[in-house]
Amino acid sequence: MRFVTATLILPFLCFLKIPFKIAGKDNETDFRFIVLADFHAAEGWALDADLEIIKKSNQDKLNNVKVLKSDYGGDFMMIPGDIVGGHWYEEKFLGKLKVDTAEEAISLAADNAYSGMKNVFSQGGYSKIVQAVGDHELGGNPWGGGTKQFAALPTYREKLSKYFHEDSDGNSLYNTSIGNAKSRPFGTVFEDTSFAYLHKNLLIITVDAFKTMEKSFFDKQLGLGGEGSVTCTVSGTHLDWFKSVLKAANKESAIDHIIVQAHLPILQPVRKINCSGQFMDESEGNKFWELMRRYNVDMYFAGEVHTNTVTKDPKTKLLQVVSRGNFFNNFMTMDVTADTLELTSYNEQGTLANYNANYTAWGHLKVDKSGNKTKIESSGVLKLLDRWKPPLHFTFEEINTLKSRPVLKLKHDDYKKTLVQTKVTMRDVECYYSLQNFGTFDQQYDAQVGNLALEKGIHGSAGVFNTDTRVGIWGVGPHSGGHIVSYAMWFKTTGKQMSLLHFGEMFASKAAGKGNKNILSLALDIDGMPVLYSTVKRKLVPSNVNLVKLNDGVWNHIAVSMPKKSSLFSAVRMYVNGKQIVTEVLGGDDYLFFSTSGRVSIGGFGHSGSTYEELLQEVKPYVGLIDSVFVWGRTLESFDINKAMEKSFDKHANRKCIGGIKMIKINKPKSETKCLKICNKKNCYGYQTKRSNKKGKYWCKLYSTRPDTPTGNEKSNTSSCFIAYQ
Repeated sequence: MRFVTATLILPFLCFLKIPFKIAGKDNETDFRFIVLADFHAAEGWALDADLEIIKKSNQDKLNNVKVLKSDYGGDFMMIPGDIVGGHWYEEKFLGKLKVDTAEEAISLAADNAYSGMKNVFSQGGYSKIVQAVGDHELGGNPWGGGTKQFAALPTYREKLSKYFHEDSDGNSLYNTSIGNAKSRPFGTVFEDTSFAYLHKNLLIITVDAFKTMEKSFFDKQLGLGGEGSVTCTVSGTHLDWFKSVLKAANKESAIDHIIVQAHLPILQPVRKINCSGQFMDESEGNKFWELMRRYNVDMYFAGEVHTNTVTKDPKTKLLQVVSRGNFFNNFMTMDVTADTLELTSYNEQGTLANYNANYTAWGHLKVDKSGNKTKIESSGVLKLLDRWKPPLHFTFEEINTLKSRPVLKLKHDDYKKTLVQTKVTMRDVECYYSLQNFGTFDQQYDAQVGNLALEKGIHGSAGVFNTDTRVGIWGVGPHSGGHIVSYAMWFKTTGKQMSLLHFGEMFASKAAGKGNKNILSLALDIDGMPVLYSTVKRKLVPSNVNLVKLNDGVWNHIAVSMPKKSSLFSAVRMYVNGKQIVTEVLGGDDYLFFSTSGRVSIGGFGHSGSTYEELLQEVKPYVGLIDSVFVWGRTLESFDINKAMEKSFDKHANRKCIGGIKMIKINKPKSETKCLKICNKKNCYGYQTKRSNKKGKYWCKLYSTRPDTPTGNEKSNTSSCFIAYQ
């Protein structure tokens, strides 16, 4: 293998349909395979596997497989879990399958679903499927100790292995050692569901990361577990086996690349759609991830979250590729040569519904190890995620139609008839428009909007909200478990008891207050002061209520920030107009562990669960102006607060600068920062320049007028000036 360091290249992707043959390549190491995460459609065979008996949908699936094979090729399919629904222990399946016990239902449904899928995929041209275990192959999370689902875990694993990991005689398909390392973790519960598979010059290590615990496992302080008596990690003998395979692979000259697949994302945050959002414990601190770093794994593939995110490890060239394959709506091709790994993501398009087999390339990722340094090219939906920048950023500059900026798998009003979105109903309001997300989560996290007007704001335009306005984001998160989240926004109102920025569970039953995972909902209370909810009964409020009444009819800025992962709620910092204020918790303190399946909305409850109006009766729809909304996946520093508070000044406003000039000494700015000239001298709200004296010290010269004063005749107030950076 070639071990080199990584550099980063981000070119523009020309979205051309790429033929399945690798042009100009005849080497026996050059090949292609298909990645189809979270297919889920095998559930359609759970009640009867006979292709001829059930419905037109089976023929649709078969035709779709044939199109993939004919147009995109591939030696095999790799599936990082979740090909079924798997809730076969539920009472309704006993009647439908005409059996007496949950064990019988699980066994029969698995036989039907897996044989039906293998039948169709084999007819379509894919007899080889490299399948990882997903939570739905184990009945779907969570797993309550003592439940029928939990008791049947061995049966779930046995059935998956029988159909995807064994031949017709019951022998494992994965018995070839890698050097001196065994191909499977013999002697563990994972010996039939974790395995190493060498295809030409590519080693694929498939890992079952669902670990059974003695009892329900949930550590909020460390941000672990939360899914009952199963948690997601690789440890003990299982981890030792994984290490042995990696060590052996590094010594094999025939192996040019190593990839690993398991069901769950490790690095956070990731984009998510309509999912439970389960994740691997400990993120990049996981020993499993550390071994991939140490032993030169090229890519880690995951599913679970039903959309696409590529993240580069901060220390190495290792890439996490999280992708989507739901009902053939999306898939990826992987082209392999001796020196390169090249992924292309395809998305289903057109006016028809699912299974129309009309695909457009919409993302590209290439790892080139041919030179002295590995080069990474990425674009489209496979562009490397910058975890430092905010995933969500709304500027309110322009409102678009839903059709012009479609959101993947938005459950819009005509979703069963067409993929084209023109209208979605949100809390009884028909929404035909969207607000562009300028954060790193991109178009998938555009907000769907109804009854939203625009007028002059603090940053160009602002959103005008009333009780019938709806602004909700269909994408899930970016909140997840104990991972860090921060908010910032401008607003102007005279109202009270109103929602500012809400994150809440998407499922109505969980939104009803069941469980002990957290929301994070920012609002104004009855006195107009900010309040942050972590549950419907626990809130963070200012200690001195007289200083922070923000319904005063002028522009105010608020930010909240977690200081670290899994922080105490009481440790969350609240900033009002750039200054941190003293806060206290009402309702008891606790460590933050967010729902992994919640949604963000602005000025209301958006697409979150239908019970919030009842549970948070003191929080009503927002009335007033909102501008420049940010959501980060990290802790905010003073620089971030200043950046978020930057204001766009109207150079043509008929107001002259008043008051004296104050010289404020500042620390030497970072290379990317400088004081800004924010308006001209004749007509302005404030003016500042940068200069350096002979000793090399930096200063900002500030006129003292406050930017948001209603007229230009107020008394000079130097304390309200702020330093803006760029």
